[in-house]
Amino acid sequence: TFSFTESGESRSVSFYTPAKGEGVAGILIADPCINEGMGKLVRFCTLWDTFNTIETIPGLLNAFMGRTDHSRIHFWGTLGDNWYDSNGQGSFPGEPDLTLTTETNGGNIMKIYDQLSDDVLSTYQLMVPGNHDLWDYGSPGGKLAYESDNGGWGHAQYYAMDTMASTKESPFLWSPEPNGKGWSRVAPSENFNFYHQMGNL
Repeated sequence: TFSFTESGESRSVSFYTPAKGEGVAGILIADPCINEGMGKLVRFCTLWDTFNTIETIPGLLNAFMGRTDHSRIHFWGTLGDNWYDSNGQGSFPGEPDLTLTTETNGGNIMKIYDQLSDDVLSTYQLMVPGNHDLWDYGSPGGKLAYESDNGGWGHAQYYAMDTMASTKESPFLWSPEPNGKGWSRVAPSENFNFYHQMGNL
């Protein structure tokens, strides 16, 4: 059980950790997108309206979570190109700083997390970065690489995993600093490299 204070109110959240060898189930979502950020600007999320992804994805997660019987979900994760969010401004808890929010920086991602139930938020979440988490347009070279590309630095922090970086420096490797374009902007791979056992997986 984790206790904390939110807006002056004391709260506690309980996490269920399956025993080693216990059967587990999870939900994995690849390339989740909504009609915000790069998903809107460059139309990486062309079917957002057809499937109403901004409500359907959190709605499905809420529906699956919170069970305590044999159908319990033990973890969920997003597998790359996480909401096509350029800098994560909107992924932090609380109100985003609108002075930093532009159409391309994912300032509206909180619309997703605000809809998630406590059951979802207290279930283990995994994240792996995709090419669009490193570079807005998904390319390390050519005219689509920019000095404003995230390089994965923000993702290492606001989707923090217990990565291999912690065996060298806690919790992440902060050097070399990002510079230029393309691969030179990308955070050390140890900031994203992780493995663990959950139940029988």
